[in-house]
Amino acid sequence: MPNPLILSVIIKNPDAILYEGSATAVTSINEKGVFDILPEHNNFISVIKQHVIIHKPDKSVQEIPCREGVLRVENNVVKIFIDISPAK
Repeated sequence: MPNPLILSVIIKNPDAILYEGSATAVTSINEKGVFDILPEHNNFISVIKQHVIIHKPDKSVQEIPCREGVLRVENNVVKIFIDISPAK
């Protein structure tokens, strides 16, 4: 049974999977500002910019820079697709 206090995260760009694993939170930026995704977050979709920060269960963090992307949360699964449009 999945742990309800952990998010499953996958971050992809057109060429590769940049991260696939667990997280206790995910932080990013959208047009309203900085936001966090925590376990049991409501279903959510947003255009993101600048970076994604993964807060891992071992208390470490990993930052992945991006120009822009799309973040989707559903049932503790966070899917992020970054830099999918051509560079400006």
